[in-house]
Amino acid sequence: MNPAKNQERLRQLAPYQDALKKLQAHPAGSPEAQRLIEAFRWMIEEFKVSLFAQELGTAVPVSSKRLDQQLEIIRHKA
Repeated sequence: MNPAKNQERLRQLAPYQDALKKLQAHPAGSPEAQRLIEAFRWMIEEFKVSLFAQELGTAVPVSSKRLDQQLEIIRHKA
């Protein structure tokens, strides 16, 4: 285990976890927005796998760029 590498991975993950906490603290009104937030939550879980357990693989392709895109969609719908 490389502590410096883990810190970098946590740094990459943190903005998305923070954004999810904010979204969950102020629930979206529409069912579509709620669905998008739930999809975002699962994307974060897949991103964790891609960062910390690459050998497991992810169910769907996920990256910081895809997370940013999903977050932007949510912000326009919420």
